[in-house]
Amino acid sequence: MPTGRDAVPDICIYPKMKIDFSNDIESMIEMPLTTIEIISPPQVKEHLVKNVERYFAAGVKSCWIVLPIFKVIVVYSSPTQRQVFTEDMTLIDKLTGIELPLNEVFS
Repeated sequence: MPTGRDAVPDICIYPKMKIDFSNDIESMIEMPLTTIEIISPPQVKEHLVKNVERYFAAGVKSCWIVLPIFKVIVVYSSPTQRQVFTEDMTLIDKLTGIELPLNEVFS
């Protein structure tokens, strides 16, 4: 991760890889394809946007911010480019090829 205080996302998406459960890794060195932050009501949104900048600086391909109260996911393809997906849409992350019907996420 970037220098300074490490940012730890709520969820990470990695390419499919072989997992060795007998030799578990505590901290990944390889950057994930996508990071996902889930905003809870008391969190400061500016803090999460700063984390998005950190993740891209570290080499992730995309970042998602989930706003459950609004049933919305914001997908960042760069620190300044984002697309908003609502519950009646299919999220399409063009950088990773992930497609996710949001009505299933927020049901």
